[in-house]
Amino acid sequence: MGDRGMVCALCGAAVSGTVRLRDGALCHGCAGKLRISFPLAFTWVERTTDAGSADERPVWLDPLGSLSVSDLPAALEKAEAERDARRARYGDARAYFEVDDNRLLAEAKEHALFGRVLLGEVRAGDRLTVRRRSGVYAVTVRHVEAPPGGPALGEGCTGVLILTEEAPFIYPGDRLEIE
Repeated sequence: MGDRGMVCALCGAAVSGTVRLRDGALCHGCAGKLRISFPLAFTWVERTTDAGSADERPVWLDPLGSLSVSDLPAALEKAEAERDARRARYGDARAYFEVDDNRLLAEAKEHALFGRVLLGEVRAGDRLTVRRRSGVYAVTVRHVEAPPGGPALGEGCTGVLILTEEAPFIYPGDRLEIE
């Protein structure tokens, strides 16, 4: 990921653990500013182990790698416009997480929410709420499966939230608020 002696193309800081561009690099902080328009996602890739058995591992897919340094001013403007549009659409909560799937982890008896952060960031300990006609339901995040680079699941990133309590009332398509 990172090379010694590289500097961030946006802020000029020396970087390690960088996000690579076609002709440069970004620090994680500056990359995070662009994630709302260039979301980091992951997929599972099957590989064969030395023992000959099949194994799957997650691979992160980063669209920022397709940008060049000259693309950054327009990309930053696009990200800021997208953030403003989402803030106007969703409101003033600190963050929003959109659920793709809710799975009960049978052995651990915990719920795992798969999805993406639409705005802001989600950390362990955050309280998520979902509003229904029947009332407001809340759950707490015990653990965040975040991409490399930090303990939070940031804006525009897909990941998994492990909850401290059962959450059968959360469905795919739900938008959870963090206040």
